[in-house]
Amino acid sequence: MQIIVNGTIEQELVDRLIAEEKETFARQRKSIAKIVLTDCGDEIEVKTYEESPIRRIRRITGYLAETSHLVLDSFNPQGVWWTWPFGRRWSLREVLPWPFTFETGSRVETWFLRPALWLGTVLLIARCLGVVPR
Repeated sequence: MQIIVNGTIEQELVDRLIAEEKETFARQRKSIAKIVLTDCGDEIEVKTYEESPIRRIRRITGYLAETSHLVLDSFNPQGVWWTWPFGRRWSLREVLPWPFTFETGSRVETWFLRPALWLGTVLLIARCLGVVPR
């Protein structure tokens, strides 16, 4: 958390104002990115900026997209280069029996995996935004 003090403000007052802002944001389950305290003569202006959850969501969905892409492509007969640029392509068809493997665009993918991935992604984003309790 970044704290910026503009003007001459006593350290005791700065600490008290920061504690109040932290308490207010904690009640709302939000994170503080920056607090700017400005001495305006008779008053002290307090501006508090919330930490954006968007960056975290973008990172999580990026990892989720890559991982799900590799895992689901492993079910295809063509396989995936898990050890790229070394080695060969790997397919779960070599390891799993028939019912657990499927082709791209098959009914298993269309009616089971796609909805499951969509639901998982929506729940993950909702949890990151604080809509769903942890």
